[in-house]
Amino acid sequence: VTVNRDELFVGEEINVSFAFYLAEDAPRSLDLYQLNKQLSKIIKQIRIPKSWEEDYKLDSVSKEKIIIGKRKYQRFKFYQASFFPSEAGKYTIPVLELQMEDKEKEKIVVFKSNPINIHVKALPN
Repeated sequence: VTVNRDELFVGEEINVSFAFYLAEDAPRSLDLYQLNKQLSKIIKQIRIPKSWEEDYKLDSVSKEKIIIGKRKYQRFKFYQASFFPSEAGKYTIPVLELQMEDKEKEKIVVFKSNPINIHVKALPN
């Protein structure tokens, strides 16, 4: 889970995306596991309460190659939206879990995100 900022004023935009990064040199062969079921649960946990939401409506999993540092990754973007909170407060996107199927070991592997705290400040007088 990534956000473009963790502190903003009421009414300002915050962009949130949910993606999985797989290093190109990773030794595992992973497949998505019951993605639609998982995504509906994950998206509910991402949504910022009392906010206007503009969902980017990704019709399919967006795949792209990126470089972070000197390492190459395949990024699978599942969800992206902009939120415009209407009330001040602290909001937390909790730890999110994504289950993937490890084809080589024939088991389910769980990947977890870090929680993200977002502080929405009241507008100044």
